[in-house]
Amino acid sequence: MSKSTWAYRLPTPLPMKHSLLPFQHKKANPVSPWNSSHMENYEHLKGNVVLQMQRPSDVFSVRHQKLLKMQLEVKAGRPLWALDDLQQMYEAAMLPTLDHYRIVLLGAVEWDERQTALDCWALLERQSVIPDDKTLCCWFEVCKFFGLRDEALRAWNRYCTEFRFLEEGEQDPKPVRRQKHTLKRDDYYNLPWWKKRWEFNPNEDVADQHRYNRTREIYAAASTCMRACGEHQLADDLFKVLAEKLPATPTPVAEPLSDPKSIRTDLTAADDECLDKKQVRYRIPNIYLFTLRRSTRGVDWVPNHEWLIPEHHQGPAHPERSRDVEHGDARFYTNAQYLLYAAEKSLRSVKEDVDEATVQKWLDEVEAALPDEQKQGLNYEDFVIAALEKLASADGVRARRVHEFMHEICEEKQLRPTVAMHAHVFRAIAREAEQAGEGGAGDLPQFLEETYKELRRSRQRIDLSTHTAILTAHVALGTRKAHAHFVDHVLRGFTWGNDQISILLKEYRAVGDAGDNHLQKKLCERMYIWSSRYNVGMNEANKQYIEDDFERIGVQVRTKEELITWKFKRQATLRDGLQPTLPNPVMDRVTHTLKTSDHLSPDHLNEWVVPYSNAGRSFNWKYSHTPHQADSISDVRDLTDLNRVRYIPQQTLLSPWVKSDQWATTKDSFRPERVHEKLNINRWLEDTNKAFPG
Repeated sequence: MSKSTWAYRLPTPLPMKHSLLPFQHKKANPVSPWNSSHMENYEHLKGNVVLQMQRPSDVFSVRHQKLLKMQLEVKAGRPLWALDDLQQMYEAAMLPTLDHYRIVLLGAVEWDERQTALDCWALLERQSVIPDDKTLCCWFEVCKFFGLRDEALRAWNRYCTEFRFLEEGEQDPKPVRRQKHTLKRDDYYNLPWWKKRWEFNPNEDVADQHRYNRTREIYAAASTCMRACGEHQLADDLFKVLAEKLPATPTPVAEPLSDPKSIRTDLTAADDECLDKKQVRYRIPNIYLFTLRRSTRGVDWVPNHEWLIPEHHQGPAHPERSRDVEHGDARFYTNAQYLLYAAEKSLRSVKEDVDEATVQKWLDEVEAALPDEQKQGLNYEDFVIAALEKLASADGVRARRVHEFMHEICEEKQLRPTVAMHAHVFRAIAREAEQAGEGGAGDLPQFLEETYKELRRSRQRIDLSTHTAILTAHVALGTRKAHAHFVDHVLRGFTWGNDQISILLKEYRAVGDAGDNHLQKKLCERMYIWSSRYNVGMNEANKQYIEDDFERIGVQVRTKEELITWKFKRQATLRDGLQPTLPNPVMDRVTHTLKTSDHLSPDHLNEWVVPYSNAGRSFNWKYSHTPHQADSISDVRDLTDLNRVRYIPQQTLLSPWVKSDQWATTKDSFRPERVHEKLNINRWLEDTNKAFPG
């Protein structure tokens, strides 16, 4: 130790009480969310400061803001970020609620991330958290989606053996056992700090989590999961328990919704201040919904309106969902209706082909379990739609038989054939035509016209999914009527997208294969213009589908900027293939994705950064002692940045639809005259300027 620094090693004297010196000498309270206990020695500030510690309710807590942030990340397609938020809450000694786990599980299903779901469940069990019935139903849905048979059986044996159905005269719902955290004003002054906290331990609220009886939902979810995993005997045993208990027990009271206006509520939908009911395409992460305002009354929580998104930033309306995709909320069903709903869920979850005998067996089991008085008000519509869906996707079932079965079961159950039922008939027509191949359709085109006229005579509003099924049937049959149907019924009536474009492009290619290249060219150009006019971004697969026929029709779907960018990347790829440059800042993404930043500076040691972000690549010139950091390309410029400066290469442009790469393998591979043999680029650029001015 040098002589000039010995004085700083002496103990610093503490300030006298009431001396109004800064707070750094007071030890921070590790439990307080704002570390405000360091001000407890200043009585003249007590009225303002102590009120800061207790929030008006749990809605404004850090825990709830974490919940909203995780919902936003799942909506944006990043369930791994939501899982990382769970880890942050553990590190901050903040126990997550079961809603936090449920959001990660549902997000993993929505974005098909199996390992994320398994990690989330492992975190829940490692914290010794007892999942409630809603979380268990969610986990069975996850296991059904990913085929996790062993995990579902383990969860059933560990958590689901104590559930009981309601009995006659039993209190429903159960009373609240543990009241919310309420303190009077004097309690803030007199109680110690550890009595001013509300314990967020989910296991202490197990009784309150099970106030509403959801035993039937647990059994239905487990039976459906076992059937999807191939355990049919176990699924039948669970369904027999439902068929035995539901007709003989009272219908449980459904848990009231937080928003009573909307019955259909998504579990992952955030609050109104955070996300609109519309699906918003671009949105600023509105994490801080409430902000602190200091006034004469002390510290108050007010809504943070500066972060709300204006109307003109909302994305386009999404296509409405059809009836066969989304059910009503099954919590409000009677026991008899719920038994039919459980049979429908089991029927949908069967992976094998289903025939009419299997459908009739399911129906007979439900009706045999129910007494006559409970069969009166049953609605069989969803069950019939599920049966038609399974029949239409089975091998060897003819479309006319699906149509006859629809009318037979609707007449038996006194139902009106709906649009969703007819949609599965159209899908059966398309499937039969694809299996028959060319020339084997027979009278299917006439049957398609008859079925469509029958649907039009019923005077029901045809939704987009049914129109899509009709387009698919026309393309599979080769009637060349899909384009006219799209123009007449879909183009200006629905928010169509790339699914409809891909169906129509198949018909356009069939027109070109028949010899009419000019008509195929006009149709593809028209579709490209429509996609721009109606704000439908044509995806890469559809663009490449058109470009595959470029030698025949010559339709250009790329802008000049896309071509130049492609050319630059293509040349860089070929150059690196012949003589690779290391390190490659585009591909070698190693150091800047680490959890800690790679340069070990004093203010970056053990620092947490957001995964997949640029936060870990912040460069500190003060501690750039190692020679590689100042010259590191990943710190200076990012070649994956979309807003970077584009450098146009000096070589002649090459079009992306040139089939062979023979020109790129020789030593003088970038000679302009060799490219001119393939395609006259200058002539093509002049035509592009005429077709797309500006």
